[in-house]
Amino acid sequence: SSNTTVHVPLPASQREVSEQQSVDVRFVARDDFGLASAELVYQMPDGTTHRLSAGTPTSSNRAWRQRYTWDLSSVPIEQRSEVLYWVEVRDNDPGLGLIALPDPPGKMTRSATMSLVVQDDEAEHAANIVKIAELRDRAVDLLAARMTTRAFDDAPTDMAGFVVPLPVQAAGARELLGGSGQLLAMLALAIDSLSVDTLTHERDVAILTKVHKRLKALYDEELKLHVKMPTGIARRDPDTTTTALEKLGKHNDEEVTQLEDEIIRIDDLVDGQVIERLEALVARLEATQRKLVDLLEQLKAGDSSARAQIEQLEQRRRDDLRRIAEARAMLREELDPEFMNLDAFKALEDMKKQEQLSEMLRQGKTDEALEAAKGQLGEVQQLRDAVQEKLGQPQGEAPALSEEERQRMELLRELSRLQDEESSVRSKTRELEEAYRSKVEAQAADEGDREDAGKQAQALRESLDEINDARLGRDARRGLEDARAALERLEDIAERDDATQLQLDDAARAAAQGLDRAQAGSETSEREGKALKKAGKKAQALRTKTRAPLPGTSDVLDATQQAKLKELEGRQEGLRTRASTLMESDNAKLLPKEGRGAMRDADGSMERSADELGKDGTERALDAQNGAWNALQRAIDSLREGPPPPPPQGGSQDASTEAERDRSLRDALMEAMKEKSPDGYDAPVKRYYEELLR
Repeated sequence: SSNTTVHVPLPASQREVSEQQSVDVRFVARDDFGLASAELVYQMPDGTTHRLSAGTPTSSNRAWRQRYTWDLSSVPIEQRSEVLYWVEVRDNDPGLGLIALPDPPGKMTRSATMSLVVQDDEAEHAANIVKIAELRDRAVDLLAARMTTRAFDDAPTDMAGFVVPLPVQAAGARELLGGSGQLLAMLALAIDSLSVDTLTHERDVAILTKVHKRLKALYDEELKLHVKMPTGIARRDPDTTTTALEKLGKHNDEEVTQLEDEIIRIDDLVDGQVIERLEALVARLEATQRKLVDLLEQLKAGDSSARAQIEQLEQRRRDDLRRIAEARAMLREELDPEFMNLDAFKALEDMKKQEQLSEMLRQGKTDEALEAAKGQLGEVQQLRDAVQEKLGQPQGEAPALSEEERQRMELLRELSRLQDEESSVRSKTRELEEAYRSKVEAQAADEGDREDAGKQAQALRESLDEINDARLGRDARRGLEDARAALERLEDIAERDDATQLQLDDAARAAAQGLDRAQAGSETSEREGKALKKAGKKAQALRTKTRAPLPGTSDVLDATQQAKLKELEGRQEGLRTRASTLMESDNAKLLPKEGRGAMRDADGSMERSADELGKDGTERALDAQNGAWNALQRAIDSLREGPPPPPPQGGSQDASTEAERDRSLRDALMEAMKEKSPDGYDAPVKRYYEELLR
């Protein structure tokens, strides 16, 4: 019997991560006779488990070192969930012995169970928005109490017509002071929560901080006045109490004026947070849908390992749709129901009702599932445009966004369109590459070529073992590990009599790409950087040798397919021109430094893609298109994560855009509430106006 072991180390820096990050799961597996497959298994807090294929080694592998990049954005995560995970490895035992295997083929061995705390930043942000709304409501309650209090009236009477005793008036004044203290405490907690909220802008924290500062100053003044009216003095010294209440009454008027302004500021802050959350959720749904389309294209191309990821991504999409529904409910509650045309969300309702993707895949209708996913992606993109266009429109007498904010929205839309069309070009190119591979995949490798490739791979791998990876950065180490694994795979393939030339070339290509990444992440002046540069040249030379026996793309594709290549070349050139025009526009000035660098990378990748398409080189064109797509994503991320544009001109940051329009209504309401109600109507009128303020 074989003896299988599997070890999974986890760096301490990756024990608590955000749901939008990826985790590198590295494992080392060994078996006396060989390994067959590995799966990453993770368990959610509710006990459900999910499986992801972590790779398949060649049949002759006895020691296997693998790195699997686990994309957490496809995992349905609750707020600060602890996810348990482990790696399961199967050996290559066919189960033909006298003792049957319990779960053939292959005996399964699992690693130790690891834990990972995944923080749901979006859920915490949503909870903070609710806290701010509760803070505003508490401020409204305090405002109503201060506007309707009888503590500062001369000889006030209760509902029965009896004069309210002076001690009761003093107690009422102290209750107002306590309410202000509670509001300040809530403000402080909200500021603390927003300060560590990664999805909240610093300017929003600054707004609440200024509100707290102004209300705290008034609270301190009121507290000094209460020092002259300690508990119990109302009975011992009525005159002093009356004088103190008169001063507190004047101060109460200042509190009322300040509170009504601060309530409007906080209310505007809630509105802005809700709208920005909706925009971010729609962008998140779009990213989820785009990943789903990419995985379906992989599945269509024959990569069955994408099926498990598709199922989990569908769960994530359902979670995205649920959160958008929550944001819409808050939008309707906080703003005019017509702020966002509900027809724009019809596509989301249809997506929630259909949920036919899994059923299509179970029936083997991969093409139909892919087309349905692409159609849904287009609908989500239209929704994204509708949200951004609505945010860019003037709302009433004052613009919802400043000119710079509207330019930012336009820039985001154009970058997203460029990325969408680059994705379309990539999809069409991938289809042609798969057509080429299907026609050359059966070409057997020459024995001499196999032996030569195996020897070169072994020599190159041994030279890589001499490089001190501790002196390399994280990305360089990852590239070096990938190159080592690819070279080991190439050695194993070279030993097989049934090896194909395409298998040899794929392994050599992976080794060269890994060394390119390692070299990019190293210092060229250091010893390790020089060694990686030398190894990279050898890997490229090896790749040239493994590629040479394969026919060219133009020798394999028919005339129709070559015409499609020519069309794709023109589309790629057009996208590059649009990207260049965008970078020359005024809107491009809003891109941060990282975004401008990303756009330069996108331009270079688009140029390489067009050149390779012109040479019938689908494989290298795909690599360049992936680079362009990723660079556009970096530009989009830099714009979303960068500092927000300044607020609209013509008003103070501390002033509400609604303040002046609502001033006359608020003044009239305040005066009406101050008027003495007829006998017997005091309590009902108070409740009526409190409801109006809510």
